[in-house]
Amino acid sequence: MINPLVAAKRSRVAKERLFASPDGDYSVLEKANPAAILKWAADTIESLAVATSFQSSGLVILHLMRSIAPDTPVLFLDTGFHFTET
Repeated sequence: MINPLVAAKRSRVAKERLFASPDGDYSVLEKANPAAILKWAADTIESLAVATSFQSSGLVILHLMRSIAPDTPVLFLDTGFHFTET
């Protein structure tokens, strides 16, 4: 569960940065490394979640998010190709 104080701060930051606005300046993200982009997302997006089917690329993103924003919710995408134990 996201702390309401953290969510309020993220919401304010998103509004200040004009997140998802066509007028927003996203040039800082063009040359940023993946960890910096995920950090930006965690600091900017109020209801951030990570979706993954637990394939190799998804595991890398999960690992990075765990070190950047460990309370970020993870959404499991069932592709229908997982072992029944999954």
